[in-house]
Amino acid sequence: MQKLLCAEFELNTFHNFISLAQFYKLELLKVNSGLFQGT
Repeated sequence: MQKLLCAEFELNTFHNFISLAQFYKLELLKVNSGLFQGT
């Protein structure tokens, strides 16, 4: 039972990490395009 909870927690953490990574990627793309427009 404990192992299952742990695995589920890890899966959630992994999912959150991916969501964060995708968010930051979008933000970085926005920043980069802004920088390119500035030059």
